[in-house]
Amino acid sequence: DPIIDKMQHLASFLLIRGPYAWLGWSWLGWGNFPFRPKELDIDYGIPLETCHPSANETGVYLREYTKSSIRVDCNKWEGTISMK
Repeated sequence: DPIIDKMQHLASFLLIRGPYAWLGWSWLGWGNFPFRPKELDIDYGIPLETCHPSANETGVYLREYTKSSIRVDCNKWEGTISMK
């Protein structure tokens, strides 16, 4: 996989997107590769809240969706998408 920080960028996008969003194929240069990342075809659900900092961890931001939980740790540059 040539995009080494794909999940961090995708999780960040899901954290900050508005009520309507479009993630294009050439976002972050993804269109330059001969494959479509499977993560672009997953239904993460509808946002249930806005992005907010974790109450227990400095530099960690969270957002709940109907079908997933999004977490980005800015200290480690780690993005996690957990499906429900």
